[in-house]
Amino acid sequence: MGAESTSTLDLHGAEDHCGDSAAAMVRQALDGLAIGEELQVLTDVAEHAFMIRALTARSGRAVVMDEVHGSECRLVIR
Repeated sequence: MGAESTSTLDLHGAEDHCGDSAAAMVRQALDGLAIGEELQVLTDVAEHAFMIRALTARSGRAVVMDEVHGSECRLVIR
């Protein structure tokens, strides 16, 4: 069995610049996730964490790690 691949989506500062919203970035990353791959999402915005959990459930994927340390959140999706 091959090693799993993990990519990272860092949403720090996502709300501070023009371009795709954090939700759009998460949707795009989830859509590109292949079977066996994991997506690590980092954020310091509590609302992002709630949105990530909801989008993950809607996509049929699972949050396999959900860590919160102060304002920092790390979610791993498979």
